[in-house]
Amino acid sequence: MIPYNYLATGAASVVCGLFHGAICNLIMSGFADKDPSIDYIERYDMYMSNVPSGAGYKDFTHYGQGITGSITESFKRYDMGSAKANNAKYGQVTPPDYDLKLLKFPLAVFSGS
Repeated sequence: MIPYNYLATGAASVVCGLFHGAICNLIMSGFADKDPSIDYIERYDMYMSNVPSGAGYKDFTHYGQGITGSITESFKRYDMGSAKANNAKYGQVTPPDYDLKLLKFPLAVFSGS
């Protein structure tokens, strides 16, 4: 969506300095946590200079599908939005699961609150 560049880095530094970091607190709450008191806010400019660099619209949509419920309980491929579109893409009305057994490296998922 937004490629990495020095302009974005500089803009992030300026934006994160406004209103004592309130704007970056709001943006970061959408990606990380809701409690800015536990964040290292002095580094917000660095964090924001790389967000959402390197990701496309469908990456964010797929991430959202995992959160909102259209592909919860398993790790599924991107939901095309309709049974017809999924059937054309995957040969079935719902997106298939990723076969995580095909991964040939250790995988761990960490979570916290």
